Amino acid sequence: RFDKDLAEGTLVEVLADYPPSPTPLSALYPQNRQLSPRLRVFLDWASRIFAEANL
Repeated sequence: RFDKDLAEGTLVEVLADYPPSPTPLSALYPQNRQLSPRLRVFLDWASRIFAEANL
């Protein structure tokens, strides 16, 4: 684990010139049924998080 290194500040960034490629995210659900409020909240949250992180 890297908890100790993180706490000590000894971690070094590698491959800084090579950012990760975008991460696709898909959510599949039936169109003919109304989404549950929980699922709607989750999808809104996930969309916002991925948009802010440019993923």
